[in-house]
Formats: sequence, structure tokens, C-alpha cells
Amino acid sequence: CTNNPGYDAFEVWDRPYLESGITRRWTRSTTCSSFTQGSMTRMYELGRVQKREDGMAGVDLDENMSGNKEIIMRSYIPLISKSIPTMVDMTDPVQARDVREFYIELRKAVGDYGEDGLTTSQFIRLLANKLETFYVYITTEDAYYRVELDAPYFGIASLYQPVSLPWQRLDLDGDGEMEDPAAFAEDIGGDD
Repeated sequence: CTNNPGYDAFEVWDRPYLESGITRRWTRSTTCSSFTQGSMTRMYELGRVQKREDGMAGVDLDENMSGNKEIIMRSYIPLISKSIPTMVDMTDPVQARDVREFYIELRKAVGDYGEDGLTTSQFIRLLANKLETFYVYITTEDAYYRVELDAPYFGIASLYQPVSLPWQRLDLDGDGEMEDPAAFAEDIGGDD
């Protein structure tokens, strides 16, 4: 967890579902699911190294694990944007004010002000009026990013998606080539 010291709830994708080799992920989340994915990948890699070092016979991780056709899934709640999020210059008073005002409105929307929380109709108006822009904070960069949202804004229709794991490969096209069912086309947000 030293590579991801904070919790970043939001990912930004170019579409609301993960289409292997096509969906682009602009930013990564750091959540319980991503920690589990990273841990499983790391354990697999360490097992392969240990197997090579020990010259283990009779145990073939790749054959045993890739023979399993059960797809391991994880939850994602991506924000949807057709363009790469842009870093906010927090030394610019206007940009800093926009971030602050966004989070004040978001906090109101989720009812963090007790009795002063928004009603359902106020929340819907907030979404209709403010939903074109969202700000995400990337802990590892200590930076805010402005996200220009595109409909449907949040990928909530298909929250449960395949997870990218080294042994999880399938013949997706029926051509005999084994592919990662959860591969992103372009991953700008660094390693898992």
C-alpha cells in the first residue's frame, strides 16, 4: 500500500463499461477493490518467481489458474469523460475557488450538513446544473483534476466488471488468442 497511501474513490473512463482493449481509463481509484487486485497480482508474481527459484516441479501456476473459466470481478464507479482530465492550478485563485465551491455543493448534496442537506428536487437540480464538471483528487500526486463529464456521467449501470489479473485470460474473439478480459486501451494513471 506504500505506492497508494490514500483512498481515491473515483476513476475516470471514456465510457460507462469496460470493453477489453477499447475502454480508456484516465485516472485510477485507490479503493478496497484496487488494493485486493494489486495484492492478488503481486502474490501471483511472487509465486512465479519462487517457482523459478526453487525449480518446483508438478505445480504449474499458469496452467492451473488459466484453466479456470470463472472470471473474477470487482466493483468500479467510474466518472465518464471523453477527454483527459486536466490538472487544476491551485495557485490560481479562480481555479481554487471552483474546486472549493464544487466540494461545498457536493457535500450539501450528500446531506453532510444534517438538516441543511438538499431535498431530492434540489439534488436533481444540482446534478442538472453542475454535472458537466467534476473534480477528483489524486492522492499520490497531491493534485486536483478537472473532469469534463459526458453522459451518462457515472457508470452505475454496470458497476461489476472483470478485474485484470495475470492468469485471467480468455479467448474473447474466438480466434484462439488468449486476452485479458479487463484490459484498458490506455492507462494513464500508473500501475495497479
